[in-house]
Amino acid sequence: MRRQGSGFGFVVLLVVLVVVLFLASRAFKSTLPAATALAKPSPADQEAQESAASQGGEAIRPSRMPDLKDVKRTTDAHAKQVREAVETTRE
Repeated sequence: MRRQGSGFGFVVLLVVLVVVLFLASRAFKSTLPAATALAKPSPADQEAQESAASQGGEAIRPSRMPDLKDVKRTTDAHAKQVREAVETTRE
């Protein structure tokens, strides 16, 4: 019986894999400083948090996500408005 495939094809596959991984790691290393700079909070954000905390208010949230307490409050207010509207249409 004849053997299918050869060792040379496997070697070529390994060499291509090593080259691709090398190029990917170089690309990753070149973007790493910019990514770490984006992940750190800016000095202006830190100053705003400190000033808000010193004034007795709550600290500003570091993320851009809304506060869950505010979301619940607005959702409850909207649900109350909907309930009142439904009750007035039934009458």
